[in-house]
Amino acid sequence: MATPNPEAAATAPTQPRIIDENTDMTTLTDQEIMRLVEGMGQEDVTEKPLISAPVPLLVIREEYLSGSPTVVKKLDWLQAHGWDQVWRARGDGDCFYRSFTLAYLLRILHSPDPPLYANLAFESIQRVLPMMKQVNFDPDLYEEFLNPLLEMIQSFSPQNTYAEPITEYALIQALQDAERSNCIVVALRLITSAYIRTNSQAFEPFLLSPTTFLPLSADDFCRQEVEPCGKEADQVQITALSEALGVAVRIAYLDRSELVNEEGINWVVFGPNSVSITSTTSTTSASFAVEKVGGGGVQYEEGVGRGVQDEGVGRGIQDEGVRRGNRDEAGEGEGKGDERPLTLLYRPGHFDVVTKDVLPII
Repeated sequence: MATPNPEAAATAPTQPRIIDENTDMTTLTDQEIMRLVEGMGQEDVTEKPLISAPVPLLVIREEYLSGSPTVVKKLDWLQAHGWDQVWRARGDGDCFYRSFTLAYLLRILHSPDPPLYANLAFESIQRVLPMMKQVNFDPDLYEEFLNPLLEMIQSFSPQNTYAEPITEYALIQALQDAERSNCIVVALRLITSAYIRTNSQAFEPFLLSPTTFLPLSADDFCRQEVEPCGKEADQVQITALSEALGVAVRIAYLDRSELVNEEGINWVVFGPNSVSITSTTSTTSASFAVEKVGGGGVQYEEGVGRGVQDEGVGRGIQDEGVRRGNRDEAGEGEGKGDERPLTLLYRPGHFDVVTKDVLPII
């Protein structure tokens, strides 16, 4: 029988561990963070549903019990303040766009007047069409990709007698259809790209390669980091899409950042009515802010553009001047009318939808 060779065992290469939405970010090394940014080390997710039915937030909490106590406290705060449902998106690099779509449609479904808010959403998409034409996108192409999303929005209209009644279950079923869901992802990517290209002066100070961290032109950034499916969204893409469609996006970050009064969570806010960020080289309207939410309500942090970079979350948008926007207390997200933000949950390299439990429409 051969005896083990301790020296060989010590020098044998170790396999990189799989990093996904269930990984405790407090255990990530610098090398793993870089691999995550580069899209390496991910498990095969092709068998997972594109969008899943909601699961209790407690399910996510169970995954962190043996990990970071800080993350568990933040999950407990979300649970205590009613954010008790998570709608999971497939971790294929398109999770932000899939989560955005579901949250966008859920906001219409649970609005006081779904047909009215569906019309507002339809009009907001129509307003971006000239912008897409301006950047020389093929109208036949982007209209074909937009049609599935527009059809889903129009299905909220009472005049749409051919559609099944819209329920949470119906939305999930529709978005689990690969052809429909992927068309919507492409459409949102094209909207995002068109907005960045037509506002290039505002965004160019923040357009960096995620691998080299070198500056990119708006055209190169969009070709490399926005338009290809499977490319993860970062703060620039989130800002551009939220601004283009006129809808605020608020993201709960599960990270190691300091808690407020030993409780709370950091909400990163993008889009209309959030904190506007400017730099010394531009007057961008790109909106980005961090809300620290705890027992004392919302506290606005000055100078937070790089705040999440240290946690391996993203490259950040630099901020030189900050303007406060209107915010509801304690991050409740119960704004009136079309000002209600979409609420997402961020874990390492992954986005899901987080919502408050509501009586289902059946």
